Amino acid sequence: GAMEQAQAQSSGESTEPKFVQMTVHDYDKEQLVAYLKQMCIGAAITCFIHYKWGYPQPLLFQAVMNPMGLFDNPLAKIYLLGRTEETDAKLQRPFKAEQSNPLKAMLENPEQKEETGKAKKAKAKAAKKEN
Repeated sequence: GAMEQAQAQSSGESTEPKFVQMTVHDYDKEQLVAYLKQMCIGAAITCFIHYKWGYPQPLLFQAVMNPMGLFDNPLAKIYLLGRTEETDAKLQRPFKAEQSNPLKAMLENPEQKEETGKAKKAKAKAAKKEN
């Protein structure tokens, strides 16, 4: 079947996404290549750290986390575990982009917590003034 995928335009003229129609096979192939590139870059960085400074911990971490991360990948869930879009809504194509920068997510969440904490303090002060 055919599907549409929004892609960001490389030119700085417009910020609207451009929709590209492709087959499910082509989309899956594109996603697989992107995942393999990510894994190879991570492995190369880990090997460099081990070779340059002799740290074995990143190698162990990489050896444990890569197989675990594989089963979080939507393509692995579809092709290796036999799940379908009907059984898991997260497997509907195009796949939703996960938070690519976990540090950004960690930095955004404390700000939200601070705001809620400040709001609670302001409400508590207002309640004390009313009493």
